[in-house]
Amino acid sequence: MRRLFGLILLLFCATLGAEQSREPILTSQSRVLAAPERIIVRFPHQAAKRAVAQLGYTVIRDIPQLGYTVLKVPYGQVDETIAQLKAQRLVQEAFPDRAYRMAYIPNDPLVPNQWNLFKMNVPAAWDVTQGSPEVVVAVLDTGVDYRHPELAPNIWYNPGEIPGNGIDDDGNGFVDDDIGWDFAYNDRDPMDDHGHGTACAGIIAAVGDNGAQMAGVAYRCRVMCVKIGLSSGYSYDSMFAPGVVYAADMGAKVQSISYFSDDLTPLLRAAVDYAWSKGCLVIAAAGNFDEPFPIYPAGYDKAVAVAATTSSDRKASFSNLGTWVDVSAPGVGIIATTWGGGYTDRFAGTSAATPNAAGVAALLWSLQPGAPIEQVRAALEYSSTPLNDPVVGTFTNYGRVDAWRALNLLPLQSPWYPAIPRIHWISPYRIPATGGTITIFGRGFGWDASAGRVLLQGRQVVALGRPNPPTPFPTREGGEGARLPSPRRRGDGGEGKQAEGSGVRSTTSLRPTPRPQPTLQVLEWSDSRIVVRVPAGVVSGWLQVQVRGRTSNRHWLTVAPPGTPFATAPSDVGIVGRYGQGAWLSGGYAELLEADGKTLVARPRTDNSKAIELKLLVRGLDKDTVSAIACEYLRRYEGVVNDPVESVQLYDFRSGSYPYGNWVEVFSARASEHAGETLQFSLPAPASRWVSYEGDLFVRIVVNTGSADARLFIDKLWFLWQ
Repeated sequence: MRRLFGLILLLFCATLGAEQSREPILTSQSRVLAAPERIIVRFPHQAAKRAVAQLGYTVIRDIPQLGYTVLKVPYGQVDETIAQLKAQRLVQEAFPDRAYRMAYIPNDPLVPNQWNLFKMNVPAAWDVTQGSPEVVVAVLDTGVDYRHPELAPNIWYNPGEIPGNGIDDDGNGFVDDDIGWDFAYNDRDPMDDHGHGTACAGIIAAVGDNGAQMAGVAYRCRVMCVKIGLSSGYSYDSMFAPGVVYAADMGAKVQSISYFSDDLTPLLRAAVDYAWSKGCLVIAAAGNFDEPFPIYPAGYDKAVAVAATTSSDRKASFSNLGTWVDVSAPGVGIIATTWGGGYTDRFAGTSAATPNAAGVAALLWSLQPGAPIEQVRAALEYSSTPLNDPVVGTFTNYGRVDAWRALNLLPLQSPWYPAIPRIHWISPYRIPATGGTITIFGRGFGWDASAGRVLLQGRQVVALGRPNPPTPFPTREGGEGARLPSPRRRGDGGEGKQAEGSGVRSTTSLRPTPRPQPTLQVLEWSDSRIVVRVPAGVVSGWLQVQVRGRTSNRHWLTVAPPGTPFATAPSDVGIVGRYGQGAWLSGGYAELLEADGKTLVARPRTDNSKAIELKLLVRGLDKDTVSAIACEYLRRYEGVVNDPVESVQLYDFRSGSYPYGNWVEVFSARASEHAGETLQFSLPAPASRWVSYEGDLFVRIVVNTGSADARLFIDKLWFLWQ
């Protein structure tokens, strides 16, 4: 009997211990740190207590001395249960089982020097969670030194595999993958033979509070070793994509990928989409070229692209940038583990930024293990601190990740976060009256297409009356350019020569006639990008995105007569020589969109070259259907010496994937020529050679100005295509 009682007591204590060991959560409405499955109540009488028990709530503990009772509630349903019991008048008082925390910093001696942790508010997040062993982060890299003393305790082991028996015990297609898999050499040993992967793993989950040296961002999480890189550092689709699939299938919640390539591939894109469908968030490096051109897998919609920042919250000089980059994270002078059991304090690159962001994502899932992937990503991105770099301005879509803010933002039962959507750009901004496909790029759109819609002129869409004759397509030699109606097309509400609420412009050549509203067909929908098919029979108007009743800013969509080319302006702009060479740039998409006197301004390098070299990204084309591309360009120079030659170049994707192919000059002229004129020129055929598989043009404008005081002013830069 005593043994039976002891067993019952042991089981009771174990159950209670498991209950008490749950990580606290931030409650969904009261937003307090509290137990996820308990509330504190005071019953008005015993009949109310019995009624609550009949509803299925279990009493965990009575505190008779104080008159309170601890109730077990469904996971995450803290505020909801309190509201229900109060509404039924079954409790006199009810409140969350609030958590208390230590003012905690682990005892690892290098932690005070890990500036990345403090910049991302990780120590504050550690007061809530230091990670959970149930949350696995796959490091897809050159392997991991799984014997490193800071990593060995946190290495993930495959629970379904018996090591060394030569049998695929769990039937996943990999024999003896007890510690991960080596997709580079196709064997069971994912040991690092380069060092890069070990550094990334340490940033994520080096063991904390062990008195050794450093602590990872999520130092109680597990690291899955997925080797996709050869000892040379290179990886290939045949290694990369299976690694992504393996990590997702084996239960990783986050994949940290500090690798990138120059162009998208269907295989890797499918792998990233597969991981997303399995609830596994891919976080990838944005690249180290200080360019606005996208790289992959970071550039895929269902991957989080990470730029690198310095300890002063500036963009790292090498980091890529652009609206396509989602967030930034510390990426210069990062303390990390090294192959062979050592440490470095000089790990840098978007390779270092990526595991910092991945660690924060792991903390989010540690706090809320059952959170959908969409909510975790929204918490990571929407909580980021916006940065306005004095050299480049805003350089990511959301900002620099912040662990504490992300934990506070992570929604519990609410299926969405009430962000206000924001449109950055649309492409093309002009389509013919026969209709076309446009891309709307911004943020805060959410991932549920059924919860949002795209509006043209509020709700009404009207058909085009008698159109003007088709506008001639410009030729390389010049000639008549596209003459369009000229409403204000700049984004944001309130600007514009169009009368508010009129629905259409008042002109003599366009007389819209109201008809039943055609349907705007959504083809793709993600939090930052929407692709919409605009049908024939609409007219120019303000385009907006509405998500759960919240409406975005406005961007003007021009609908021109049939036969008129599609047109757009560059979405992202960069300049070479910003860091240490004095080059400077202001303005972008809005300034290039129309000839209105509001210009993009570029200043040359101050070193011996005195050169201006702009790099511009144009998005929204279709490589498979484009038949001709042209350009309209309005600019002027000031302060140049010896009347230098300006060269407009495009990258030729037919010559090789970027940057291994060639830039080709498509237009040149003296800087003094054509000032104040709209230059018009066509690109050599075939047009598809200039378009990436993702539908982008890479553009470069180069001129050796001869003077550090020179300036380039661009009032309009359009790319037109049919």
